[in-house]
Amino acid sequence: MSRQSKLQNAAEELVRAACLDLQSSFDTKSLEDLKAAITTNHGKLDQLIKSMNMLKEVESESLEEVRAANEKMEKIHKAIIDTNALLLTTLSQQTRNQNIAWAISNVDIVKNDFQYYADGGYRQDSKQVALEILWNFRKGYGYFLPNGYIQHSYHHSEEAAKTFRDNVVSCIHKLTGVKPRLEQGKDGRYAIYYS
Repeated sequence: MSRQSKLQNAAEELVRAACLDLQSSFDTKSLEDLKAAITTNHGKLDQLIKSMNMLKEVESESLEEVRAANEKMEKIHKAIIDTNALLLTTLSQQTRNQNIAWAISNVDIVKNDFQYYADGGYRQDSKQVALEILWNFRKGYGYFLPNGYIQHSYHHSEEAAKTFRDNVVSCIHKLTGVKPRLEQGKDGRYAIYYS
C-alpha cells in the first residue's frame, strides 16, 4: 500500500471518528456537555486541517485521487463548522430559556420595584407586568407594553411614560441578566423583546 493510500485511509478514519463523535455529542442535553462538544470539535477540526495539509504535500501518482480526497475533507470541514454553529445556537437557546425560567420563578424580587397607573387609572405593581412579559418571552414573543405612567394624572406626559418604560426595562434586565430591546411601532405603541 502506497504512502498516499495510507494517508488517505488515515484521514478517512479520522473523519469517520469525528462524525460519530459529533453525532453522539449532538444527543447531549446539558450545557456543560455542549460546551465540551464544541471544544472537542475544535480540536478535531485542527486535526482535519493537518491531515488535509499532509495530503497536499504527498507526491501523488494520481492527482485526481488527491483532489477527490481533498474535496471530501473540505465537505467534512464545512459539516463540522455547521455543526459547531448549530451547537452554539442550541447553547444560546438553552441559556435564554434557563434565564427566563429563573426569572419567572423569582419574579417576587421585583414585586415592589415600582408601581404604575395603566389606562383607566388602575394602580398595578411591577410584578404583574414583569410576569406577563416573561411568559411572552418564554413563548418566543415580544410584548406590547401597556400605556403606563408612574404618576397618576389626568394629563399623561411623555416623560412619565418614558420613566415607566425605563423602569420596565430595568426590571426585566434585573430578572434575566439580559437588557431587553424596546421598539416603537408605527402606531406609537412600544413592544419589548428579550434581546
